[in-house]
Amino acid sequence: MKSFEITKSNAMACTACSDIELHQMRYRLLACNSEACDSAGVFACPWRGKALTCLKNDEVSIYEFGEHASGVSSPKKKKLTGAQKEFCRELTNNHLRPMRIRDAMARKFEIALEELPALTTVQNFVNHYSRTYLVNNDRVDDLRDWIHARAFTGEEQMAQAFAFGWRPFVFGLTTKALIQRLMVPPESFILHVDVTYKINFREYPVLVVGMSDRSRGFHLVALFIVSQETQDVIQPALMALRRLHVWITSRELVVKYTMADADQAQFNAISAVFGSAGQLQTLMCFFHVMEKVYKAIKCLPSLVASAAVKDLYDLHFARTEIQFFVMRDSIERKWRAQPFLGNFTQYIDLQCSAQARLHASPPVENGSPTEGAEQLLRGPVV
Repeated sequence: MKSFEITKSNAMACTACSDIELHQMRYRLLACNSEACDSAGVFACPWRGKALTCLKNDEVSIYEFGEHASGVSSPKKKKLTGAQKEFCRELTNNHLRPMRIRDAMARKFEIALEELPALTTVQNFVNHYSRTYLVNNDRVDDLRDWIHARAFTGEEQMAQAFAFGWRPFVFGLTTKALIQRLMVPPESFILHVDVTYKINFREYPVLVVGMSDRSRGFHLVALFIVSQETQDVIQPALMALRRLHVWITSRELVVKYTMADADQAQFNAISAVFGSAGQLQTLMCFFHVMEKVYKAIKCLPSLVASAAVKDLYDLHFARTEIQFFVMRDSIERKWRAQPFLGNFTQYIDLQCSAQARLHASPPVENGSPTEGAEQLLRGPVV
């Protein structure tokens, strides 16, 4: 039988066997895709086929209609050898794509790409292996059962992990001990929200929620596995965390300082969940602040640039809010007296003005925090 492709495949009541018990069969329509027939005529090959496969007894009935455009048999497709299949499995376990696997196979076995099986053959093998053995599929029944079996009940031990959430791809993992870390005065910690892709192999974003204290130590609070980095996904996750905090501690979660990426989805979600009290202040990571600063001072003389960086680090390590404002005013006067720092001082003032306008009005749907050094002269980093 010449090579063919399946143009239609449906499950329906079985008529292919003599079993009177109600069961189903697979109904497939076939079309010729032989290269010999394709090159023999101007029009498509008129051959058509139909295959009925009983899903209970595995009986198969094949029906043909029409003649092939060419009587030449289809050439056999190149298949993967046992060694090549094992090599594909090894690279698939390391999450390489089929095209890269095929290129690596040519180098490994010293075979020209033209002599290897087609890319579609490698793709079919890799996709089947990853779906069957690496759980790389979109079936969520097992995941849903796993989440429900570990759902929060209130009877958990302090260090016992549990899941909370209601959708397979928006759910959190935490413990009572981690949640109780937030039972401190709001002015004594910064709530951190960030997304990472480096702790999983499924390429789903992992939303990390944590806090940093006055000793500059980071403490994990919860992990969320989400499907997208959008406000519609992040905001329900943070709302679930807020409700969980009330259930465990019988206290509302009040946040005064928060730090996240310069991403509009994260910023809007945090503002919507924790900004109702009117005291929320969004800070920027000091690493990103200095990244912007180094770009702004790269044209300055080295001594002037190093002095400006030293002033910013001194400002960053201010012990109290009063000390911060005193140092800020002193540094600003010193910068204005330095001719080389005129443009840099204007740049800092511009960023501060933008941040002040940002906090003076509620966030819009598509708004985002200012991507700059806006926190340098605004307030202290706790």
